[in-house]
Amino acid sequence: MKNIEMPDLIDLSVYRETYLSQKRTDELCALIWDDRPDLIVRLVGNVRSFEFPLDRDAYLTKPNAAIIAHLRKKEKTGDIEQISMTGMIDFLYELDRRIRKIEGKSEIEVIGDPIAPSPHGPFPELIIVPIYRNKEGHPSKGMTQELADRLCPRIYEHFLENDPEVIFAYCEMNRRHLRSGEPKWEVLNFMMDFIRLQKEEVNSSYVHIEFGRRLSYMSSAKQFLEKVLNHD
Repeated sequence: MKNIEMPDLIDLSVYRETYLSQKRTDELCALIWDDRPDLIVRLVGNVRSFEFPLDRDAYLTKPNAAIIAHLRKKEKTGDIEQISMTGMIDFLYELDRRIRKIEGKSEIEVIGDPIAPSPHGPFPELIIVPIYRNKEGHPSKGMTQELADRLCPRIYEHFLENDPEVIFAYCEMNRRHLRSGEPKWEVLNFMMDFIRLQKEEVNSSYVHIEFGRRLSYMSSAKQFLEKVLNHD
Protein backbone atom coordinates (compact mmCIF):
# COMPACT_ATOMS: atom_id res chain seq x y z
CA MET A 1 0.00 0.00 0.00
CA LYS A 2 1.14 3.50 -0.79
CA ASN A 3 2.65 5.69 1.92
CA ILE A 4 2.83 2.93 4.52
CA GLU A 5 6.27 2.13 5.89
CA MET A 6 7.18 -1.36 7.01
CA PRO A 7 6.94 -1.30 10.84
CA ASP A 8 9.42 -2.91 13.21
CA LEU A 9 8.33 -6.15 14.85
CA ILE A 10 7.50 -5.74 18.54
CA ASP A 11 7.54 -8.18 21.46
CA LEU A 12 4.18 -9.05 23.01
CA SER A 13 3.15 -11.75 25.47
CA VAL A 14 0.70 -14.18 23.87
CA TYR A 15 -2.92 -14.50 24.94
CA ARG A 16 -2.37 -18.23 25.60
CA GLU A 17 0.29 -20.85 24.92
CA THR A 18 -1.90 -23.96 24.90
CA TYR A 19 -1.79 -24.53 21.14
CA LEU A 20 1.13 -22.33 20.09
CA SER A 21 3.95 -21.38 22.45
CA GLN A 22 5.34 -17.90 22.97
CA LYS A 23 8.60 -19.02 21.35
CA ARG A 24 6.93 -20.41 18.23
CA THR A 25 4.64 -17.39 17.96
CA ASP A 26 7.65 -15.05 18.04
CA GLU A 27 9.48 -17.18 15.47
CA LEU A 28 6.51 -17.27 13.10
CA CYS A 29 5.93 -13.53 13.42
CA ALA A 30 9.58 -12.93 12.53
CA LEU A 31 9.27 -15.29 9.57
CA ILE A 32 6.24 -13.47 8.14
CA TRP A 33 7.91 -10.12 8.80
CA ASP A 34 10.97 -11.25 6.82
CA ASP A 35 9.29 -13.32 4.06
CA ARG A 36 6.10 -11.35 3.42
CA PRO A 37 6.54 -7.68 4.34
CA ASP A 38 3.88 -6.95 1.73
CA LEU A 39 1.29 -8.70 3.90
CA ILE A 40 2.41 -6.86 7.02
CA VAL A 41 2.05 -3.54 5.22
CA ARG A 42 -1.37 -4.61 4.02
CA LEU A 43 -2.45 -5.54 7.53
CA VAL A 44 -1.29 -2.16 8.80
CA GLY A 45 -3.29 -0.48 6.06
CA ASN A 46 -6.36 -2.52 6.92
CA VAL A 47 -6.14 -1.60 10.59
CA ARG A 48 -6.03 2.05 9.59
CA SER A 49 -8.80 1.86 6.99
CA PHE A 50 -11.57 -0.44 8.17
CA GLU A 51 -14.06 -0.27 10.99
CA PHE A 52 -14.11 -3.24 13.33
CA PRO A 53 -16.09 -5.49 13.45
CA LEU A 54 -18.38 -4.67 10.56
CA ASP A 55 -15.59 -4.55 7.97
CA ARG A 56 -13.88 -7.65 9.36
CA ASP A 57 -14.01 -9.55 6.05
CA ALA A 58 -12.11 -6.81 4.26
CA TYR A 59 -9.95 -6.31 7.32
CA LEU A 60 -8.33 -9.72 7.52
CA THR A 61 -9.70 -12.33 5.12
CA LYS A 62 -7.36 -12.03 2.13
CA PRO A 63 -4.11 -11.27 4.02
CA ASN A 64 -4.82 -14.13 6.42
CA ALA A 65 -5.43 -16.57 3.57
CA ALA A 66 -2.05 -15.63 2.08
CA ILE A 67 -0.34 -16.01 5.48
CA ILE A 68 -1.85 -19.46 5.99
CA ALA A 69 -0.80 -20.54 2.49
CA HIS A 70 2.76 -19.31 3.07
CA LEU A 71 3.12 -21.15 6.38
CA ARG A 72 1.58 -24.38 5.08
CA LYS A 73 4.04 -24.28 2.18
CA LYS A 74 6.90 -23.86 4.66
CA GLU A 75 5.63 -26.93 6.50
CA LYS A 76 5.70 -29.04 3.34
CA THR A 77 9.28 -28.05 2.56
CA GLY A 78 10.33 -28.86 6.13
CA ASP A 79 11.33 -25.28 6.95
CA ILE A 80 8.99 -25.10 9.95
CA GLU A 81 7.26 -27.63 12.19
CA GLN A 82 3.60 -28.38 11.68
CA ILE A 83 1.08 -25.95 13.13
CA SER A 84 -2.26 -27.35 14.28
CA MET A 85 -5.47 -25.82 12.94
CA THR A 86 -6.16 -24.30 16.34
CA GLY A 87 -2.55 -23.11 16.59
CA MET A 88 -2.96 -21.34 13.25
CA ILE A 89 -6.04 -19.52 14.51
CA ASP A 90 -4.08 -18.43 17.57
CA PHE A 91 -1.20 -17.25 15.41
CA LEU A 92 -3.43 -15.11 13.19
CA TYR A 93 -4.88 -13.53 16.32
CA GLU A 94 -1.42 -12.88 17.76
CA LEU A 95 -0.28 -11.29 14.51
CA ASP A 96 -3.31 -9.01 14.58
CA ARG A 97 -2.60 -8.08 18.22
CA ARG A 98 0.91 -6.97 17.26
CA ILE A 99 -0.26 -4.91 14.30
CA ARG A 100 -2.89 -3.20 16.41
CA LYS A 101 -0.36 -2.53 19.17
CA ILE A 102 2.00 -0.97 16.65
CA GLU A 103 -0.83 1.25 15.43
CA GLY A 104 -1.76 2.31 18.96
CA LYS A 105 -5.14 0.54 18.84
CA SER A 106 -6.60 -1.63 21.56
CA GLU A 107 -6.53 -5.35 20.90
CA ILE A 108 -9.70 -7.15 19.91
CA GLU A 109 -11.12 -9.04 22.87
CA VAL A 110 -11.62 -12.80 22.74
CA ILE A 111 -15.27 -13.43 23.57
CA GLY A 112 -17.14 -16.36 25.02
CA ASP A 113 -15.67 -19.70 26.05
CA PRO A 114 -14.19 -22.69 24.18
CA ILE A 115 -16.90 -25.10 23.02
CA ALA A 116 -14.97 -28.02 24.56
CA PRO A 117 -12.05 -28.54 26.98
CA SER A 118 -9.75 -29.45 24.06
CA PRO A 119 -9.81 -29.96 20.27
CA HIS A 120 -10.57 -33.62 21.00
CA GLY A 121 -13.60 -32.93 23.17
CA PRO A 122 -15.74 -33.95 24.80
CA PHE A 123 -18.19 -31.84 22.82
CA PRO A 124 -21.72 -30.87 23.88
CA GLU A 125 -24.81 -31.73 21.87
CA LEU A 126 -25.62 -29.28 19.09
CA ILE A 127 -28.31 -26.87 20.20
CA ILE A 128 -31.39 -25.79 18.24
CA VAL A 129 -31.88 -22.07 17.61
CA PRO A 130 -34.46 -20.23 15.49
CA ILE A 131 -33.23 -19.74 11.92
CA TYR A 132 -31.81 -16.41 10.87
CA ARG A 133 -34.24 -13.85 9.49
CA ASN A 134 -33.36 -10.47 8.01
CA LYS A 135 -34.71 -7.15 9.26
CA GLU A 136 -37.90 -7.70 7.27
CA GLY A 137 -38.41 -11.06 8.95
CA HIS A 138 -37.56 -13.19 5.91
CA PRO A 139 -35.34 -16.30 6.14
CA SER A 140 -32.55 -17.05 3.67
CA LYS A 141 -33.85 -18.35 0.32
CA GLY A 142 -34.84 -22.00 0.60
CA MET A 143 -34.09 -22.18 4.32
CA THR A 144 -36.66 -23.49 6.80
CA GLN A 145 -36.45 -24.38 10.47
CA GLU A 146 -37.10 -28.04 9.66
CA LEU A 147 -34.27 -28.11 7.13
CA ALA A 148 -31.76 -26.46 9.48
CA ASP A 149 -32.75 -28.78 12.34
CA ARG A 150 -32.28 -31.80 10.09
CA LEU A 151 -29.02 -30.90 8.34
CA CYS A 152 -26.99 -29.14 11.03
CA PRO A 153 -26.79 -32.11 13.44
CA ARG A 154 -25.62 -34.40 10.63
CA ILE A 155 -22.86 -31.98 9.69
CA TYR A 156 -21.85 -31.63 13.33
CA GLU A 157 -21.68 -35.41 13.80
CA HIS A 158 -19.60 -35.79 10.65
CA PHE A 159 -16.85 -33.57 12.02
CA LEU A 160 -17.00 -34.99 15.54
CA GLU A 161 -16.48 -38.45 14.09
CA ASN A 162 -13.86 -37.55 11.49
CA ASP A 163 -12.03 -34.37 12.54
CA PRO A 164 -13.32 -32.80 15.76
CA GLU A 165 -10.63 -30.11 15.77
CA VAL A 166 -12.48 -28.45 12.88
CA ILE A 167 -15.39 -27.74 15.23
CA PHE A 168 -13.13 -26.59 18.06
CA ALA A 169 -11.02 -24.33 15.82
CA TYR A 170 -14.13 -22.96 14.08
CA CYS A 171 -15.46 -21.74 17.42
CA GLU A 172 -12.06 -20.35 18.41
CA MET A 173 -11.99 -18.50 15.09
CA ASN A 174 -15.36 -16.88 15.85
CA ARG A 175 -14.35 -16.06 19.42
CA ARG A 176 -11.45 -14.05 17.99
CA HIS A 177 -13.68 -12.32 15.42
CA LEU A 178 -11.84 -14.03 12.55
CA ARG A 179 -14.50 -14.56 9.91
CA SER A 180 -12.37 -16.79 7.71
CA GLY A 181 -9.71 -19.45 8.09
CA GLU A 182 -9.05 -23.16 7.68
CA PRO A 183 -11.95 -24.41 9.85
CA LYS A 184 -14.45 -22.35 7.86
CA TRP A 185 -13.00 -23.61 4.57
CA GLU A 186 -13.24 -27.22 5.77
CA VAL A 187 -16.87 -26.78 6.81
CA LEU A 188 -17.86 -25.02 3.59
CA ASN A 189 -16.15 -27.60 1.37
CA PHE A 190 -17.91 -30.45 3.15
CA MET A 191 -21.26 -28.66 3.05
CA MET A 192 -21.14 -28.11 -0.70
CA ASP A 193 -20.69 -31.83 -1.33
CA PHE A 194 -23.13 -32.80 1.41
CA ILE A 195 -25.96 -30.55 0.16
CA ARG A 196 -25.42 -31.70 -3.41
CA LEU A 197 -25.59 -35.38 -2.43
CA GLN A 198 -28.72 -34.75 -0.34
CA LYS A 199 -30.28 -32.98 -3.35
CA GLU A 200 -31.56 -30.18 -1.15
CA GLU A 201 -32.83 -27.02 -2.85
CA VAL A 202 -30.85 -24.60 -0.72
CA ASN A 203 -27.56 -22.79 -1.11
CA SER A 204 -24.86 -24.37 1.05
CA SER A 205 -23.81 -20.91 2.27
CA TYR A 206 -27.23 -20.51 3.92
CA VAL A 207 -26.82 -23.85 5.67
CA HIS A 208 -23.39 -22.64 6.79
CA ILE A 209 -24.97 -19.55 8.34
CA GLU A 210 -27.33 -21.72 10.39
CA PHE A 211 -24.57 -24.11 11.39
CA GLY A 212 -22.26 -21.25 12.36
CA ARG A 213 -24.99 -19.58 14.42
CA ARG A 214 -25.49 -22.71 16.49
CA LEU A 215 -21.79 -23.08 17.16
CA SER A 216 -21.49 -19.39 18.01
CA TYR A 217 -24.37 -19.57 20.47
CA MET A 218 -22.73 -22.59 22.09
CA SER A 219 -19.43 -20.73 22.56
CA SER A 220 -21.18 -17.52 23.67
CA ALA A 221 -20.01 -15.65 20.57
CA LYS A 222 -23.54 -14.96 19.34
CA GLN A 223 -23.43 -11.17 19.82
CA PHE A 224 -20.63 -10.77 17.29
CA LEU A 225 -22.25 -13.12 14.77
CA GLU A 226 -25.68 -11.50 14.94
CA LYS A 227 -24.11 -8.06 14.55
CA VAL A 228 -22.33 -9.23 11.41
CA LEU A 229 -25.44 -10.90 9.95
CA ASN A 230 -27.62 -7.86 10.57
CA HIS A 231 -25.02 -5.67 8.90
CA ASP A 232 -24.82 -7.97 5.85
